[in-house]
Amino acid sequence: MWQAYFLKQGVKEQYLFMFYIAFQVISILIHFLKAKNYSQKIALSSLLVLLGVSPLLLSNIPYCFIGVYALMVAFFTYMSYCLGYQFSKFVSKNNISSLSSLSSSCVRVVSVLILSLSSLELRYFSPLTIITMHFALTLLILFFFLYKAKPFDE
Repeated sequence: MWQAYFLKQGVKEQYLFMFYIAFQVISILIHFLKAKNYSQKIALSSLLVLLGVSPLLLSNIPYCFIGVYALMVAFFTYMSYCLGYQFSKFVSKNNISSLSSLSSSCVRVVSVLILSLSSLELRYFSPLTIITMHFALTLLILFFFLYKAKPFDE
């Protein structure tokens, strides 16, 4: 979906591989941050800022939408990393393999459902609108989850 979004925003197809590599580098660099240093206040503040700037994903100013998209990738990668760290911290050594497998299966099922929904949405909306809506909706769900469930409280 991100490729269609970037193409719709005017990025030439020949440059897509560079963005793919950049997103992978962002993901690698995020893992140098310490998950144990996670701060609920910083995460919620970052989340609100990203929610506020998410409409800029609709902008056709290259540095603007690329920057916001890269920040989204970094934030979601960090949150995934921190949640994975918490998961492994609280799961017993005897059950971690089974529960990791179950978690992975659930993620795959949800991914297929989201991709199916996205394919239906493409009939009515542009990739720009879908990407923006999905990011904003995910940020809202994550905000509610972090604020109410407090998964990092011990």
